[in-house]
Amino acid sequence: MVVSENLNGYVTKDRMWAAVAFGKSKFIIIHNGQQVHVTNNLINAKSYINKQTTITKNKTSSLEQFL
Repeated sequence: MVVSENLNGYVTKDRMWAAVAFGKSKFIIIHNGQQVHVTNNLINAKSYINKQTTITKNKTSSLEQFL
């Protein structure tokens, strides 16, 4: 799922989510161009992004696939 990862940040494959370094040790999580969360390190940022992407995948109902 990783396109780019280094000490400066993280970007998902679909480029919908990014974790960008902010200050000395914080990371801002950006989704669709909007800041949604701030974490203390890159590991927590990646964990937050992974949780949010699985939540959105599970929210689609079975009826939506037929519409």
